[in-house]
Amino acid sequence: MAYADYEFYIKSYVCGSKGKVIDIFSFPFFERKAEICLKKYAPNLPDNIPDIVRFCICEIAEKLFFGEQDKPALGVASQSAGDVSVSYDTSAAFDDLLEKEIKKTVYDYLGNSGLLYRGIIC
Repeated sequence: MAYADYEFYIKSYVCGSKGKVIDIFSFPFFERKAEICLKKYAPNLPDNIPDIVRFCICEIAEKLFFGEQDKPALGVASQSAGDVSVSYDTSAAFDDLLEKEIKKTVYDYLGNSGLLYRGIIC
């Protein structure tokens, strides 16, 4: 079962915002990827998922979705016009940046919740 469905995403997370949103067909895929990312930091979430976790999932899903759309554009590191010289940046730098943004999102939402992994599971 998904932590956040599309209805929650639109009605509670986006909440009438005029910004870009994930389309209904892409949301389940990116929600699932967001869950996987979150479980690295909070592997033992309760069965009754609090809304703060759902909001976190939605924000991570957006970062993944829009990051994937922006990734090709971020691949050019430098460009010249005379004699056409283009150099490409590796996607590793982009992936590292995205991972840092996801980690920051998790800590922003769940940092004081007691849900994050602290090194010992009993």
